[in-house]
Amino acid sequence: MPNSFPTYLCARVFLGFNAGFSILTGFALILFPDFIAEIMLTKEISWISEAFVGLGVLLLGFAVSLVVLVRDRFLSKPKIVSISAADVGWVVSSGVVLLLFSDFLTSKGVAVIIGVNVFVAVFALGQFMGARVTVAA
Repeated sequence: MPNSFPTYLCARVFLGFNAGFSILTGFALILFPDFIAEIMLTKEISWISEAFVGLGVLLLGFAVSLVVLVRDRFLSKPKIVSISAADVGWVVSSGVVLLLFSDFLTSKGVAVIIGVNVFVAVFALGQFMGARVTVAA
């Protein structure tokens, strides 16, 4: 199965990029929640800093699971596809936030959400394409 190795490597690479981006955004949300809220929101919301910190912690947990998958000797198609599905869920739910809560978002906030969604969509696509040829363990 010589043709499956490059795609298998591709899935691992995109999982690794996803982990790195999740670590970066997770730490940013944990360390700078008030700054991020100020940039993204038009109105002050009393609980948003705690929500951003919580989201950051969840992103770090997600990143840990991605690192474990990248290092998994028995990485399989269902494992990769489940992460791609989670990424698609992120993109869709963020789109819903844009539609329902646009009155609360600044133009920079909208740009941040769209920018993050572009990265996450690229990760999902790269992982999915890598999973298409990856041999299940």
